[in-house]
Amino acid sequence: MNPKQAIRIGTDFAMFAVLFMLMGYSITGNAIHEWMGIALAVLFGIHISLNFAWVKSIAKGRYTAKRTAGTVINILMFVATIVTIVSAIPISGTVFRFIPAFADGMTMYRLHVLGANWMYVLIAIHLGMQWSRFLNTLLNRQATDRQPTIVWKILCISVIIFAAYGIFALINRGILPKLIMYYSFDMWRGDTAFLMFFVDYISIFILFVAVTHYILILSSKKRTTISDI
Repeated sequence: MNPKQAIRIGTDFAMFAVLFMLMGYSITGNAIHEWMGIALAVLFGIHISLNFAWVKSIAKGRYTAKRTAGTVINILMFVATIVTIVSAIPISGTVFRFIPAFADGMTMYRLHVLGANWMYVLIAIHLGMQWSRFLNTLLNRQATDRQPTIVWKILCISVIIFAAYGIFALINRGILPKLIMYYSFDMWRGDTAFLMFFVDYISIFILFVAVTHYILILSSKKRTTISDI
């Protein structure tokens, strides 16, 4: 792993850690939530600068189904991030409270929750699309290398357990209604212990990563089978 790859992975881990804690508004309180939001915006800018080669290549080359899907996900992720950041300013009670409100607070709050939840889901999907490359870079191995069978069995079983629970957590946390702005009036239920918050949101994230990753694997195998006919 070269220094640039290490910085890129470190930035990605930091982004996820900050985003994860941002989902727990009642844990951090408003002031920390807002400062962490600024930190996420800075990390988002660093992430884009480190991957700017991708931005410059958008209009170049041939678009396969996977590349098209990846581009759409990245654009939607960018839009969700901008919506989350912009909507945070007029409802800020700490960092930007000196700025006069330029929009209806309730509307901005609903947009903020909408953008934040979509950003969380889309980042998970984005990671799922890049999972093989990300894991290979993290473990400093070639794509053709294989881990011992027992390691992969344990990993797969763990993913299945977390993803299965993630379905329950997704429903229990009311994430799906928030994605269509149907119900956006709670950032996080304060009556739930931090451990359950951690397990729930990690499981939801793993669910979207795993589903995306295995959809790509199945579609790749399907294309290979068709090409062999």
